[in-house]
Amino acid sequence: MDIHPKLALDLSNTLAAAIAAARLVSRKTEDDDIKELTDIVSRQLNKATMASHDASE
Repeated sequence: MDIHPKLALDLSNTLAAAIAAARLVSRKTEDDDIKELTDIVSRQLNKATMASHDASE
């Protein structure tokens, strides 16, 4: 499936902001459960970023 390059760019920017927020939360907390959850969120967001990139090629 192909997506329009503009949509892919918008998705990429949105996902990058969410990834940055998850990393910031992970760094700022001492709670291991929160760190684990933010790592899971980051991994899933990275997968979505790759899928968006692949679909736009």
